[in-house]
Amino acid sequence: MEPSVVSANIFRFGLFQADAAGGTLMRNGVRIKLQDQPFRVLLILLERPGEIVTREELRQKLWAEGTFVDFDGSLNVILKKLRAAIDDDSDNPRFIETVPRRDRRPEAVVKINVNEASQDVVSTTREILPSATEVLPLPAARKISPRSLLIYMASAVAVAIVASAAWMLWRSRALEPSGSGRASQDLATVQVRKSVAVLGFHGLSGKGEDAWIATALSEMLSTELSGGEKLRLVAGEDVANLRLAGPWSQTDTLDQATTARIGNALGSDLLVLGSYTTIGSPQRSQIRIDIRLQDARTGEILAEVAEIGSSQDLFRLVSRVGTKLRDRLGVAPLQDADEAGILASLPLNPDAARFYALGLAKLRRFDALAAKDLLLQATESDPKFSLGHLMLARGWSQLGYEQMHRDEAKKALDLAGDLPRADRMLVEGEYYESVGKQEQAASVYHALYELFPDDIEYGLRFANAAMLSGNASRALDLLHRLRTLPKPVSADPRIDLAESRAIKVNTPASLALIREAVRKASAQGKTPIYALARRGYLNLRTSSQLAQRTGGTCQDRGRAEQHGNQLCQ
Repeated sequence: MEPSVVSANIFRFGLFQADAAGGTLMRNGVRIKLQDQPFRVLLILLERPGEIVTREELRQKLWAEGTFVDFDGSLNVILKKLRAAIDDDSDNPRFIETVPRRDRRPEAVVKINVNEASQDVVSTTREILPSATEVLPLPAARKISPRSLLIYMASAVAVAIVASAAWMLWRSRALEPSGSGRASQDLATVQVRKSVAVLGFHGLSGKGEDAWIATALSEMLSTELSGGEKLRLVAGEDVANLRLAGPWSQTDTLDQATTARIGNALGSDLLVLGSYTTIGSPQRSQIRIDIRLQDARTGEILAEVAEIGSSQDLFRLVSRVGTKLRDRLGVAPLQDADEAGILASLPLNPDAARFYALGLAKLRRFDALAAKDLLLQATESDPKFSLGHLMLARGWSQLGYEQMHRDEAKKALDLAGDLPRADRMLVEGEYYESVGKQEQAASVYHALYELFPDDIEYGLRFANAAMLSGNASRALDLLHRLRTLPKPVSADPRIDLAESRAIKVNTPASLALIREAVRKASAQGKTPIYALARRGYLNLRTSSQLAQRTGGTCQDRGRAEQHGNQLCQ
């Protein structure tokens, strides 16, 4: 279908709405930050859906006669910003298609086309709205006899028994190791990227005031390597939790047994670790970083990199390291648009970087109170740093201040326009969760998972939001897809925990899933997940036993699982 227009100045396409008069772009009612020239290009394309617009036409409409700029380069930047704002991919376009030239005429180098075939692009035909709202009469209430009521109750019980049996049959088939059908089809279509875990940096100088650099370097390198979306980076929280549960040497090369253990626990193919030392006076200090890249399965050292640079410009130093690691892995270098997104993901000044790194470290050690104070200082030092507000929002949430949580999540969303699309969508999803709009959060996380189906984090976020919005069946379907991913990702105990919540009406099956999560978490050294699974198992078993002793039935096993035995009395 084509772009729909509800007024002469408003265009709707997919989840987006462009208001020509107001100069705003909205996604699901939330304003998307977009600069003037990219927005003007968007309007030009929406006014001519399905038609080809040449670069020369765009040049004439964007720049006055006599303007001297690099038109092709500037237009490329504008199109990159526009695609980033509407989550479009130049290699697999949903909305905007670049049509290559068919001859060698310089004026026809490239043409731009709104992809008319896309399901998400809508037409410029004016939408016909009803002149008045039609009110339908309500049917009269019908009395139900006692006999009919008994029949309905018996039917409901029968349906519940059949549904439970059907679920057991479905799950036994879903977990078959060699399924031909959907499971193998999903696995064949998912492009699994190489996964990298940045294990951290060890300070050689022993200076306490430099300890924050370890977290800062890890975050910066993870952000740099994730640019371009060719590698999957393991979340820093997961690395921190594993280090607490089963520490490893930070001063020596890791042996094969250790790299295999870490790689299996984190679902990572490659491990990055290193050291740093500061040189010179605090006012004009330099920093040297040494990095090793190891294969998680074999323990082989794939690369060793050393760089020296100013401690006041850590990002440029880390960028040089990232370029060398990308080259060793055969990953394409970053484009200009990717670098702009990476810069938006990092604090602008050293003070903000230091407070942000210290706050992250505290948050990952479950010290939300100290983290909140440090992240407040980070956002005061750099008020426009979106991810700083996002982490502060999480700190407020952990402390139970939900209004502060919502306020900071909104600030993060308002400042997220220049972030890489995955980070931007995560910020959007967390904002919806903070204001209780679980259905919108689920929609964002589902889109994020479809973009990156090899990333279990996005799938689990969707499943949780879908369950909270009352759509457990969609959550179960996606959890089944996660089980088709290659190991060790598909063996993540969080999949079992999520499924146990999704099938909350079936207590024996839920207990079996939680027991399996306990077993996996213990074997993989995931202490926080192990503790969560043990607590869930004890709560559900206690509530089930109490219901049996009292001879009653708990009408909602899922609520019993969450609240212990209080609801089954």
